[in-house]
Amino acid sequence: MLNNPWTWQALLTILILKVLATVATTGSGAVGGVFTPTLFCGAVLGALYAETLRALLPGVHIAVGSFAVVGMGCFLAAMTRAPIMSILIMFEMTRDDATIMPLMLACVSAFYVAREVSPDSVYSRQLHRNHTHAETPLFLLHVRDLMKKDPLCVLETSGFGQIARVLAANTFKHLYVVDPNRRFLGAIALQDLKPFLHETDLPQVVIALDLMRDDVPVLTSDASLKESLEVFARHDGERLPVLDNPRERRLVGSLAKTDVLLTLAHGVGVGEAE
Repeated sequence: MLNNPWTWQALLTILILKVLATVATTGSGAVGGVFTPTLFCGAVLGALYAETLRALLPGVHIAVGSFAVVGMGCFLAAMTRAPIMSILIMFEMTRDDATIMPLMLACVSAFYVAREVSPDSVYSRQLHRNHTHAETPLFLLHVRDLMKKDPLCVLETSGFGQIARVLAANTFKHLYVVDPNRRFLGAIALQDLKPFLHETDLPQVVIALDLMRDDVPVLTSDASLKESLEVFARHDGERLPVLDNPRERRLVGSLAKTDVLLTLAHGVGVGEAE
């Protein structure tokens, strides 16, 4: 296009096809950028403008390639909001001294026109959008979206032997205690069993109510992930019990600190986190 003349029909056709291909690629999230398509569309429009001038002014010599170079610089300056960079790139690509003055004027003009239309460039707008997506899980996801249902628990009347067997068969360090209506009462830590391990008769009369702690921090299912992080900051454990509401206090699940941190770090959706 810079070195050989194209007909205006060919230029217009390839411009339309290029715009459609770029929009389809970037709009669908497929692999592909906008830097090279910007240069291409600028070159085609510059060449079309030159062909229009040749038709209107048949006696004037018009270098279509020079108009294409200026068009490339205009579009690049408008897209990146970096007119000096655009001028340098175009000059490095073409080494055409004759176009340097019109290129400078066109790039600076394109920069101011684009800035009046929109304050953000294509790249800064993408950064804002990515930043917004990264913050979305923190403010929109809730504890119920990440919690594991049916956590490990025992009844308040469960004996020492049953409690020890459940803890030994699982890797959890805490065992939740509930009443027959699944109302949360407290939690038993693995280390709380150690004083009874060397006893012979005492473990037979010890039940869950004797071992549990009732000062365990809890979460409600409708709490945000930000609130859960604040509670985890005051708790050394890896998991927290999740209750349906503060009044009924029914145990509905448990939330792991690792799940919350990974979700917030990677910005994954609910389905991916599960």
